[in-house]
Amino acid sequence: EDFQTSNTPEIVIDTFNGAIDVSRGDEGKVQVDVTKRASGVNEQAAEAALDLVKVSMIQKDNTLTITAEMVENRPGNFGASVVIAVPAGAELKMHSSNGNIVCEQVTGKIAAKSSNGKLEIVDGAGELELNTSNGSIDVAAANAMVEARTSNGPIKFRGTLADGKHKFKTSNGRIELSLPADTEFFFD
Repeated sequence: EDFQTSNTPEIVIDTFNGAIDVSRGDEGKVQVDVTKRASGVNEQAAEAALDLVKVSMIQKDNTLTITAEMVENRPGNFGASVVIAVPAGAELKMHSSNGNIVCEQVTGKIAAKSSNGKLEIVDGAGELELNTSNGSIDVAAANAMVEARTSNGPIKFRGTLADGKHKFKTSNGRIELSLPADTEFFFD
């Protein structure tokens, strides 16, 4: 589905048991593709179970909210993955309860949270707030303000940091920063 927006829309994505894949698209336009997944004892039961995954896409002014949720709680393998193309300056707020989040070539503010999944920022910039409880965080960004937290996994950052305070925290994993040779910083 396509939505007309400004060059700096606010995009809110909340899904479960599925990945979020964001790429840079055309200015003033957002393209969204949501794939629902459900299981059943046979193909017919699985098709019927897809109705238990509700997807909504609501645009209000310059904000687009994409939500995938279970209509009723049932055992089984259910979820929804989101593939989206956004303007470079989009502000993103993303959450997946079980899934990787990848964001490529977006320079607006990015907040990404997953309870079980890898977070990856490719060619990013600006404010990055990244949080996963079971997964790695991998960032390549320029002039970034970073807050990256994971309880189980490594954190890797390559690029340049904006002036200010940054936080890289993991309870169980390595932290690797690759910065230009002339970078000035201190550890707390």
